[in-house]
Amino acid sequence: MICGNVAIVLNAHFPYVRRAGRWPHGEESLHEVIAESYVPLLTMLHDLRAGGRSLPLTVSISPVLLEQLADPMIGQQFVIW
Repeated sequence: MICGNVAIVLNAHFPYVRRAGRWPHGEESLHEVIAESYVPLLTMLHDLRAGGRSLPLTVSISPVLLEQLADPMIGQQFVIW
C-alpha cells in the first residue's frame, strides 16, 4: 500500500474590474465569480469544519482580488446583483 501526504492549494485571482462598467468584463463578472465559486467554496469549508472534518487546504488570494473583495462597494453591489 502506498502512503503519502496530499496538500491542496487553490490560487484565486481575478482581474481588476472595479469601475470597469458592468457586463461582460466589468463588476458583474466579479459578482458571478463570487456567487458561483467563492461562496460555494466557503460554504463547503464551513460545513466540513462544522462536521468535525479537516482538509489540508491552502487558499492563495492575489492582492488584486483581495483588494476588490475588501471594497465595501463591491459587497453592496453584490447584494444588489
